[in-house]
Parts: sequence; C-alpha cells; structure tokens
Amino acid sequence: RPGLHPSVMSAFDEAMAGAMPALFAAFGASVTYTPQGGGPVPVRGVVGVATEESADGLILIGSAVIELSAAEVPGHRRGDTVTADGVTWALDRLLVEQFGVVTYTGYRQ
Repeated sequence: RPGLHPSVMSAFDEAMAGAMPALFAAFGASVTYTPQGGGPVPVRGVVGVATEESADGLILIGSAVIELSAAEVPGHRRGDTVTADGVTWALDRLLVEQFGVVTYTGYRQ
C-alpha cells in the first residue's frame, strides 16, 4: 500500500499520525463502513464529492474522495463500501495511506 514505511517516519509524521484521531473526531462525519462479506461498522470519515453543473443547470455527481482512519478499517480494500448521508460509495483506488489515514477514490453505487 502507498505511504511511508514506519522506519522512515519523521517526528512530524509521527505527530500527524497521533493527531489524526482528534481531527477525525472534530471534523469527520459519522459514516458506515462495510467490508466485502462483512457487516456494517460505524466509523468517522470524510467524504468529499466532486460535482459539476451541466449546461442546462443540472448538478452532476461524479466521484468521491473518501478518507477513513486506518485503525478503524483494518483490512480495507477496493470494493468495500462507505455510506454517508444515505449515499453508498464503493472504494475504488487507494490514493495514499499515511498518518493513520487511508484515502480512496470512490464511485456511487
């Protein structure tokens, strides 16, 4: 998985990893993570949705960027789902895993 190997983490990296639980608690939303073949798990996360307006004024929903605490989603992988605000997103491409956070692109189910 992309990210920093623990042996090359700097003091900054370690501080950021230690701060992530508090940041998710303060700024994350309640979402439901469901691993493939498993049951739903409530976690804190951030789901950023890319939207654009068409020429006729319709709002088009594109992909999402989904950030989750790595500690809360051990064994995360492509195809797992995250439900936020009643919308379910499938984890697609792992962008990065560092500072205790996994970041995926997602597509709407």
